[in-house]
Amino acid sequence: MILTAVSKANGLITLTRQHKRRELEEWRRSDNFFCPQCKGKLILKVGQVVIPHFAHISSNDCSSAFSEGESADHLAGKQQLYEFFQSYYPVQLEAVLDKIKQRPDLLVNNRFAIEYQCSPIPKDLFDHRNAGYKEIGIKPIWIIRTPTTLQELSDGIQLFSLSKFQQLFIPRRPLIGQTLLTYDNTNKSFLYASHLLPVQQNQVIAKIRRLPIGSQQFPFLLVNPPTKRELKIYEKIYSSKRRRFLSSRVLTSRKGLKDRFLRNCYMFRIRPEELPSFIGMPTAGSEIFEGHAVEWQANLIFHVIENGMEDQSLDTFINRQPHLDRNLAWAAVNNFLLFLDQLGLCPLTPDCLRKSVPVEILFELITPHFLAKRYEN
Repeated sequence: MILTAVSKANGLITLTRQHKRRELEEWRRSDNFFCPQCKGKLILKVGQVVIPHFAHISSNDCSSAFSEGESADHLAGKQQLYEFFQSYYPVQLEAVLDKIKQRPDLLVNNRFAIEYQCSPIPKDLFDHRNAGYKEIGIKPIWIIRTPTTLQELSDGIQLFSLSKFQQLFIPRRPLIGQTLLTYDNTNKSFLYASHLLPVQQNQVIAKIRRLPIGSQQFPFLLVNPPTKRELKIYEKIYSSKRRRFLSSRVLTSRKGLKDRFLRNCYMFRIRPEELPSFIGMPTAGSEIFEGHAVEWQANLIFHVIENGMEDQSLDTFINRQPHLDRNLAWAAVNNFLLFLDQLGLCPLTPDCLRKSVPVEILFELITPHFLAKRYEN
């Protein structure tokens, strides 16, 4: 399904909601339409279910043919976003970028490529498209359709899961403090999941805020930082999840003697649920490690106590973690060690495992990472 075509009588046509059905039916009877990219013939479809659109009469090798399988949600959302961005800059719908052989959903002011993503795509394709836009000096802005799991949440501080695919669309790593911007074409509203705080696996805590498209601006509005009351909710949810994880950790282990975390706890004569609260805090970059932060942070402390904190020792620790981006892993390790140093716990000794730090103080140290107002337009 395509929303732009070249017409013999009218030149380049972009279908919007302003076009009346009678006008479109007259065009269909009296005009011929062609694909802006492959020049192949198109047909104008004006049905009762899907919004009016163009389609290739026959299949061909046109690189824009990916649009033929486009969902009704994608088509409607793309059209709504086209009308939104028109209020700010010149916009081309489905513009053909010959140099990189790509066709973004919207090209805004020849500077921004807007991609409204309604279905999963491989990370390789995501990276390839971004690299193409970068090559020609265009900034990509990806907006995913609001996932069902987020549609069901009320505004406020919430705990939910984000798939690896959905995390692709968060502007930067580390995740802490970042914002996922989504759009729901059915309700015609943006949904922000802002000030993200990673918890475990794909679970995050975030501030949910909806904004009708009529109230949105471009560059996009930013969500206000959490209030003190909302920060207490972050703290409560995170601490509760940490306690549950540790209390069930022995029962859920499937590695037996190969479970490094439980083996280390045994060697240091400490039960998992007795680990001090500063172990398992969501310091910047902690989500790069699999599982709950309490595991890799405890293992790191055990390792440093036995082997020291020199670069070679830390490198050995990082090398034990499979399939990690080494630069991100190093950053996460350094952020956690800086956090411990700020607490006055360095150099690390076995005695630090018996020290107690109020949770309120711990959260005061990490909140600056996710209180900043930021979203990359």
